[in-house]
Amino acid sequence: MVLNRNNSADRLEATTELPPESGLAERLAIAQPRDCLAVRLARPHDEVPGAEQLISCDVCQALDGPKSCNPLLVGGEVIGSVLLSHGTDLTDQHRLRVKDSVTQAAPVLANLRNLAIAQLRAATDALTGLPNARAVQDTLKRLVAQASRMLWPLSAVLIDLDHFKEVNDTFGQRPR
Repeated sequence: MVLNRNNSADRLEATTELPPESGLAERLAIAQPRDCLAVRLARPHDEVPGAEQLISCDVCQALDGPKSCNPLLVGGEVIGSVLLSHGTDLTDQHRLRVKDSVTQAAPVLANLRNLAIAQLRAATDALTGLPNARAVQDTLKRLVAQASRMLWPLSAVLIDLDHFKEVNDTFGQRPR
């Protein structure tokens, strides 16, 4: 499982599908990045059931059996972690393979994350968080194309709010 470190929301978020029976989804709903030892310490962390540990990971505890968590490091910054749950303890060779794979994947995942952030920022208004004109036009084009392909009727409702600045100043998002 790949866990993304979301600094703006101070959370860890799963970017891969979680097994429903694991209980990890509930744990991640309240987890902060510092709750994951691999993220907090910027080094791999292993947990084996029954082994006494000085400190245990709040995130890993949700999984049964042996588990390994490896930080995703890019330029010295931890951007997330890769959490592995395995039936038996890993050999040193397997640990090295996992570490090498995570090291190679980290810059790729960082680039994908940065691309997604750039796309989101390009499509939304920074002040309100609402889709900007270009995003609305792109969505309308997609909806018209889909409706014509599927032979579905399409309707649109436009609302023009007078004095929107007052509404936005009162109820809009505040910049962080």
